Amino acid sequence: MLGLDLGVYGAPETFLIDGNGIIRYRHAGDLNARVWESELKPLWDRYSREAAQ
Repeated sequence: MLGLDLGVYGAPETFLIDGNGIIRYRHAGDLNARVWESELKPLWDRYSREAAQ
């Protein structure tokens, strides 16, 4: 099962996957504004810039 292959053990979980299919971030639990701003958005911005090059 894909979930088990990815290491999913509970819900909700959020994954950030880059354009090459590499999992760059995994967050277990609620994805709230604090988590978005402090953890996920900086990575999103970084990998978006890299993909645009």
